[in-house]
Amino acid sequence: RARIAAWYGFSAFLFFSLVGTGGNIGRAKKIDTLFTLVVYNDVVTDIAIKEHEMKKASLLGDSIRLFGYGPLVPGLLGADYTVFQPQENCKFAKFTLRGLYDWRAELETSDVIHFNCGLWDVCDVVGDGKLFSSDEEYAENILRIARRLKAFTPNVIFATTTPVNPANPTTTNADIDRFNSLVVPKLREMGVKINDLNALVREDIEGNICDDLIHLTPLGAERCAAQVVSEIKKVI
Repeated sequence: RARIAAWYGFSAFLFFSLVGTGGNIGRAKKIDTLFTLVVYNDVVTDIAIKEHEMKKASLLGDSIRLFGYGPLVPGLLGADYTVFQPQENCKFAKFTLRGLYDWRAELETSDVIHFNCGLWDVCDVVGDGKLFSSDEEYAENILRIARRLKAFTPNVIFATTTPVNPANPTTTNADIDRFNSLVVPKLREMGVKINDLNALVREDIEGNICDDLIHLTPLGAERCAAQVVSEIKKVI
């Protein structure tokens, strides 16, 4: 009697060594392979090879991503996804815009790109009573980022800037709300999906924002990561 045995998880390198890439390996995405062996009387009679293309998600963002939801997202997305995210803090909008040059090779092979930046822009960073970025600068840079990301993939998600504890001395939620309102309608017109992390975090400021009055608690990071993953899975 014939029996079928299957082996998963062969590396992309092994698969390419066996059957070739059929294209530009520099742009190839990670491939899992399924080898099915048809065995009759303990003799292999047939081998079927099936490719399984991994989905690739890229995450760009400030420390809300880097130290908050970012480390949790790959595990929540699961084995069908590969995840790229810079090891550095993407900081303010113009820094992120500049970073698109450095990260291009990863971004242009992404199926979906999720990004957030705003807390640096909306903060009185240097202590002179002025926000780090003006309203016009922030809106222009966010829209430039979005246009470039849309050139890499149609699936772009912007996460609204998260609120701070009202006791924060350098950032106000009124300014955060204004900055979000400057860009969200225009991003929607461009076809960018909106992940409203601001609304999520605002539901429980005490539970979601830690003692430094701006960054996510472990619980806040878990909640944001779950919503990021939900939004990513809606598009791919």
